[in-house]
Amino acid sequence: MSDTQTRKRLAPTFEVDRAGLAQLLTRRGKAAAIVELYQNGLDTDATRITIELTPVPGRPQFLLAVEDDSSTGFLDLSHAYTLFADSAKKADPEKRGRFNLGEKLVISLCTESRVETTTGTIVFHAGGGRERLRSRRARGSRFEGILPLTRAEANGVLGLMQMLLVPEEVAVSYNGQPLRPRQLVRSFQARLQTEIADDDGYLRRRERETEVRLYEPLPGGEIGTLYELGIPVVETGDRFHVDVRQKLPLNLDRDNVPPTYLRVLRARVLDAAADLLDPAAAAERWVDDALEDGKIGEAAVRGVLDRRFSLKRVIYDPSDPEANKRAVAEGYTVIHGGHLSKRAFFEAVRRFEAALPAGRVLPTPKPYSTDPDVPARSELPEAEWTAGMRATAAYARELGRVLLDREIRVSIVDDPACTTFAATYGHGHLEFWLRRLGRAWFEQGPTPTVNALLIHEFGHDRGGGDHLSAAYHSALCELGAQMTQLALDKPDIFRPVTP
Repeated sequence: MSDTQTRKRLAPTFEVDRAGLAQLLTRRGKAAAIVELYQNGLDTDATRITIELTPVPGRPQFLLAVEDDSSTGFLDLSHAYTLFADSAKKADPEKRGRFNLGEKLVISLCTESRVETTTGTIVFHAGGGRERLRSRRARGSRFEGILPLTRAEANGVLGLMQMLLVPEEVAVSYNGQPLRPRQLVRSFQARLQTEIADDDGYLRRRERETEVRLYEPLPGGEIGTLYELGIPVVETGDRFHVDVRQKLPLNLDRDNVPPTYLRVLRARVLDAAADLLDPAAAAERWVDDALEDGKIGEAAVRGVLDRRFSLKRVIYDPSDPEANKRAVAEGYTVIHGGHLSKRAFFEAVRRFEAALPAGRVLPTPKPYSTDPDVPARSELPEAEWTAGMRATAAYARELGRVLLDREIRVSIVDDPACTTFAATYGHGHLEFWLRRLGRAWFEQGPTPTVNALLIHEFGHDRGGGDHLSAAYHSALCELGAQMTQLALDKPDIFRPVTP
């Protein structure tokens, strides 16, 4: 027996279970059947695509008809029924098709269907089997099929149609109503992974530059979604609809992308649109995910922190607890580790120093430490004091005697490193920081500005160094009350002091 005769008796290499094939699409929802046909039209030069879904009277079925006006139609009619036939679309990352699978999934769902195109007509009968007819169209293609569908499922089709990002150059209608293009928020270029067929026809994942478009989710509960060339793929919950204008690296069910890909995409979106976020959006989970990308840009990181924590911000500094409290007292937002994911915090915020530790921004002064290693600061010799400096020092000493019941030492620090604070106090020693106050400050006499600074510093004599403690708060209240009474009892003390 010859090899040819032997091969004639062999069973086909593969057999396809039509019901099992239908289940692939049913998992994604029957509405996806219409999208499969719609995107076939988009991958041609069609300028018009019409979609009709009409109920069949008395039966839980709908007649589905999708038609386009492309100049070519099906170049190879056998692709209507041949699974995984070689597709020219595989080599073009800006076409949606991959495996010539779309029509077959839809046909498997329909009880009967018909494909009419420029190269002929194929009828798929209800009892099984197909028939090829000679009739052909002058241009474009038309699909008709009887689709088992409930009313609820038909409503889902309408929802999916409204989610499509319809291109402006193609007129698309659903049941006679035009689907309008959405308003573009922003577009940008990004280098992203895609799928492209190699010389042998195998799909390989590669990176290439592509356009990414951002759209606003519609009000009323529409959820931010990832799109492939205008077709919704998976809800992300992100701030924008994100439409990548090339093939996505999809899973087998074509309903999701790898987490690593999504993170890179989110980072590029954040790089391009951080300025469009409000404080609530800047605190969303997808932003933290984007911050963890190793190539996130500095402008995006700073933009997120500006909106999420304000321009006046510091990082919680465990090495300087008082600096953290002083930051709160001075109106800074103190960022704790729990405010950002750990990796985002260390990889992005610290890399660009988009926020600094509280101890670097507001270092706690330690001029009164008993530690002998604490460096001494440069003081302005009293011989170089102006008359205003002498008068201010004398006024401070007098208030110290009355309010604190102690003799205090007053000095003026003239140190280039001492610009953070206006004054410091500890262990009966009051320092004025000249580089921060300026010389003119000492010439104003006992004004409210001077009194406010002295009350603040003298509060540490009774309330300790913690600006946020109840003891310090109480000390300020007591000193304010004492100053009021002092002004009533001894008003002369608030007149300019002659040194």
